[in-house]
Amino acid sequence: MTKPPIRLWARGCFGLVLVLLFCQEGMAATASEMNTIINLAGKQRMLSQKMGKEMLWVLLGVRAAENRYNLESTAILFDRTLKGLCHGDSGLGLVQVDHPDIQGQLLTVRELWAAFQKYVHAVLTGKMNNELLLRMAEENLVLLENMNKAVEMYVALAGRGEKSGFHARMYTVINLAGRQRMLSQKMTKEWLLIGMGIDPVTNRSRLQQTMELFERSLEGLLEGNPGIALPATRDPTIRQQLLTIRTIWNSYRPLLEPAALEKQRPGLASELEKVAQLNLHLLGEVNIAVKMYETMANHPPAGEN
Repeated sequence: MTKPPIRLWARGCFGLVLVLLFCQEGMAATASEMNTIINLAGKQRMLSQKMGKEMLWVLLGVRAAENRYNLESTAILFDRTLKGLCHGDSGLGLVQVDHPDIQGQLLTVRELWAAFQKYVHAVLTGKMNNELLLRMAEENLVLLENMNKAVEMYVALAGRGEKSGFHARMYTVINLAGRQRMLSQKMTKEWLLIGMGIDPVTNRSRLQQTMELFERSLEGLLEGNPGIALPATRDPTIRQQLLTIRTIWNSYRPLLEPAALEKQRPGLASELEKVAQLNLHLLGEVNIAVKMYETMANHPPAGEN
């Protein structure tokens, strides 16, 4: 029986997070440090999905040597960043937020990550089988879901401790702009899972939801979305970067729409190569936008404090 899609953004989850954080000890990090924490904690969501995608590229034999290297590098970065969130890492610009609920959630992520590494090892050593692949696909989402919960906890704590409306808004913007990185990788992973025959019905539904969320969030970053406290982007340089992302997205979206990888289809190799290239191009441009938002947050425009 097909499992129902995991709901990453359930409305009740964030309310529960706020309750957990209410009346707890305040954070010790500065606004600038929190900007970095929210950016890099959010980046962990992307790395979890990038690993899943890279495993599938290796199994499909698409740029296999390159993607083995990428997979190992992504896993190393995920591990280092997670340790940095838990204990601090000056090289990454991370300070420890010694909050019991956040540290507890990070411990959950560490336990999930310790278990997930066996799938990375199986792909790198050529020992991945269909049973492991099915389990990897589900546990990859559980890792993402719990990392996302940690990010939302950071945003809630930082926003509660900020008297400045500007900084509170920027925490939300950095979080949601950063989430776009993850969505770019998640949709590619889901497209590949469909083509490989891994729970295609569920993954078609997930892919559609992921694509819609990416597009809706991109429009929200450009024009604002009061429903999620997301202000419109007025900075002309960042707006231009978002328009660049929209142009790439308009080229990338049609490649994912068929959501099928029939091995006998003519031109399949060419299509896979296009997906591989545009996927990373989209990710790179979104990451530039996130860094631009972080820079703005650290250097407020005149009139903001």
